[in-house]
Amino acid sequence: MAVNFNNETDQVNITVPAPISVSLTNPKSVSVSITDKGRKGDTGATGATGPQGIQGIQGESGTNGTNGTNGTNGQDGADGADGQDGADGTDGTFQLEDGDGTEVTIGNGKEVKFVEGSGIDINWTDTSNGTDGDPYDLTFTVDHDAAANFVAEEHYRWDNDISGTATIHANNVPTLGSSNQTLAGDRTITTGGNDLSVAMTSGDSFEVKEGSNNLLSVSSNGMLKQAGNYPLNISMITSGALYSTADQRFFPLGSSTTPSTIITRPEDHVARFSAPFNGKLLRIVCEFGLSDPGSTVVGFHKAAHAASLSTTASASVTVSPGGFTSSITTPTVFDFEAESTDFDAGDVLAFSFDATNTAYYVAVTIVLALDPSNNY
Repeated sequence: MAVNFNNETDQVNITVPAPISVSLTNPKSVSVSITDKGRKGDTGATGATGPQGIQGIQGESGTNGTNGTNGTNGQDGADGADGQDGADGTDGTFQLEDGDGTEVTIGNGKEVKFVEGSGIDINWTDTSNGTDGDPYDLTFTVDHDAAANFVAEEHYRWDNDISGTATIHANNVPTLGSSNQTLAGDRTITTGGNDLSVAMTSGDSFEVKEGSNNLLSVSSNGMLKQAGNYPLNISMITSGALYSTADQRFFPLGSSTTPSTIITRPEDHVARFSAPFNGKLLRIVCEFGLSDPGSTVVGFHKAAHAASLSTTASASVTVSPGGFTSSITTPTVFDFEAESTDFDAGDVLAFSFDATNTAYYVAVTIVLALDPSNNY
């Protein structure tokens, strides 16, 4: 409030309502102080609970003094805190274990694959709906003819599947080549019209024994033997001759005569014979008299016809006899069992002798193994 004074007036009286006071501080000025504000405006209404209410409007000015600022609207009640989201569920996991106990953990996003093996085909055959009434179908198809699968008599194992008499498919016996087998009962091998072959490598043999006694055996070179390890159907031919020169001669067979240097002429019949059956030369045993023949070659000769015989042996063995006592050697064995000396029925055979030194008197035994089974 301002009050103006005239120069002629030194004092003025001002009537003001309480609580306003006026004091004169100078003949020409008045100081007015207001010791109370105008009335306080009405308090704004409390806002409704809900979103925060807007601020109340300012109260109107008082008539004489500036109205006090309206009281602030009461704040809305705070919204209740949102309920916390449920914690994310932990990704589920499970374990798979194989036949020997190895385990793997299958987690979210991981895959398991069924791997097909020999004779096993794995396929999804129904991929809807996955419900209890219509589950997904995973089909395992097994080829029972696969070598790794053992089904019924087609794949019986002799070492643990058979306890009595059984029929075994000849081409599906998995353990015959793995180790010795002891049978707990009778066994019948049915070939169904097919040949049954026993395959052997060099040096192997197929044997039938009673305890430790070898009743029958067949070696990989075709030698058939019986009890005592002797070849079946042994045949022996003896010969004796005087060898007055140190060159190749042919043993006379079954006679004592001067050995011939030729075997193809009719008169050389004493030095050859025709094989009655299929067979094999096993050995020739020689006894030398009068002198040491030194390194000696004994040969085996074979041809389909006498006129085709050659002085070159198809198989030969070289031995140095020695061991003279009273000018007679102990018998010397020329072993042909490991040599290629097989022959067929009807082949013409001859046997030669070629010593480094003049042998003179020689007694000879020729041992053959004959197989008459297919030649009757």
